Amino acid sequence: MDIILCTHNHLDLTIQAIDALYNNTANKFRLIIIDDSTDLTPKYIEQYMKSLKDDNIVFYHTDIPYVHGNQIINEGFRKSEGDIIAYLGNSTKVEPGWDELAYQLISAYRDWE
Repeated sequence: MDIILCTHNHLDLTIQAIDALYNNTANKFRLIIIDDSTDLTPKYIEQYMKSLKDDNIVFYHTDIPYVHGNQIINEGFRKSEGDIIAYLGNSTKVEPGWDELAYQLISAYRDWE
């Protein structure tokens, strides 16, 4: 599963979103962070990546701001490789079991086709 996390400043929200992902996601995932922040977000993400045992974060930062939300989301989709993709904004804090519910929904949909 690829999880796309789009960030634009608000480092405090980004930290909470990432912490919630790592604490509440049971399935293996690759985190794709798409960022055009002008705050300390890029430095934080680079340090965070160094602290992980897994290298499941892919970080893309641009100094050129995205014009609209769909542009940053589409960039994330272009970078993803998984057969299952979840999109989150940096204000999203996932709850325990969120990914299991998503897998159940996807499985039910595939069985229905």
